[in-house]
Amino acid sequence: MRALSRALSLARTLSRAHSLVRAYSLVRAYSLVRAYSLVRAYSLVRAYSLVRAHSLVRAHSLMCTLAHALSRSRTLSRARTLSHALYHTSTLSQVHSRSRALSLTCTLAHVHSRSRALSLTRA
Repeated sequence: MRALSRALSLARTLSRAHSLVRAYSLVRAYSLVRAYSLVRAYSLVRAYSLVRAHSLVRAHSLMCTLAHALSRSRTLSRARTLSHALYHTSTLSQVHSRSRALSLTCTLAHVHSRSRALSLTRA
């Protein structure tokens, strides 16, 4: 009788121990899965952050490129405007010089013809 009760007690202890080990294994497995999920979630968040950071860097570089292109085109248009202005200024100065020269020639011719007329009158 005693041997039977001892055997039953041992069997209960062993099943209890087995249950505890099994429970511990399940908890451990769950913890590992949870840890893996957390790591995976962290990796995904990190990957998303990196992608976002890359996108921001890309967007920033695109904005810089765009700003550079705009400033370059502005510089080019400014240079074009300046060249146009210089061309028009030189053209205007040429016209002004020509008209001035022409008016001086006319004045000289007028003075010359008047002096000639005077000399002819005197003669």
